[in-house]
Amino acid sequence: MSAGLAFTFLGTGAPPVSLRRAGPSHLVEAGGCKLLIDCGSGVSQRLVASGHRGADIDLLIVTHEHSDHLVDFYQLVISSWHQGRNRPWRVLAPAPALANLRDQYEAFARERRLRIAFEQRPDASGLDVVFEELQAGPVAGLQGLSVTAFLVDHKPVEPAFGLTLSDGTSRIVFSGDTRLTPTLEQAAENCDLLVSEVYVESQMPVVAGIRTAATVAAVKSYHMTPQVVGDLARRSRYRTACRGNSRERLCRAADHRRGSDAAGVAAAPAPVERRDHRLLARRSAPAPYPSPFAFSARPISSSTAGSSIVAGMA
Repeated sequence: MSAGLAFTFLGTGAPPVSLRRAGPSHLVEAGGCKLLIDCGSGVSQRLVASGHRGADIDLLIVTHEHSDHLVDFYQLVISSWHQGRNRPWRVLAPAPALANLRDQYEAFARERRLRIAFEQRPDASGLDVVFEELQAGPVAGLQGLSVTAFLVDHKPVEPAFGLTLSDGTSRIVFSGDTRLTPTLEQAAENCDLLVSEVYVESQMPVVAGIRTAATVAAVKSYHMTPQVVGDLARRSRYRTACRGNSRERLCRAADHRRGSDAAGVAAAPAPVERRDHRLLARRSAPAPYPSPFAFSARPISSSTAGSSIVAGMA
């Protein structure tokens, strides 16, 4: 992966179980800073598969309260401590999500005390967590990476946030889960990489006993269809766009496009990471996840501007 601003799709899954995609989680790197966005199911394993560790994360931002975006928080804390983390976690989330994360953390208070007393590790500070409420505006305290949160519309789940990410040269816009909003349109204007959620209707059919027509309509109503995302991308004059689906199709696209230079920015993990990851996946599921999919958002030439990569992804 090149120097500069980098974005890695660790997981793009949804509440339905998938053997192809882990839960929502993304890694952003710039200037030696590592930001983790959301901590869905399998985030600890996906970090290791991409050559990273939870122990090295500088900040975790959870974008909204939905369980699939925060369910592995405590496992992330514990696994990072086992990796040698020796500093407290800094966690930002909107108030309802923050309450959930605090509850997860407090539910294991006795377990933590037992681990600390019995395992006698040299440093227990990696188990500490500093919780902060995420609000619209700049996020302070990061070196080499500028992060600005903006409100989106995922009602009835509110507040929910998208993020603008910059190293001072390139700019990534991350939509979070949302309907189309003026705040997202404004943030996406002239960005270098647009990472957008997308609802794939064909993967949410009405199924007796599972989903009614009302269910499908409700879920669709607080996401964006491919047409909406495409129109957003055209209006925003983005350099490159990635559509991270909130449902089930497109999940193999990253595997097919891995290493592609269609937009001059796609990069694959090192071969040893892919080998190790396939070995890990074979132990747990017959259909392994693809390797984490990474982008480096360096300046893009005019000949590649407007290219679109479907990353459906991890």
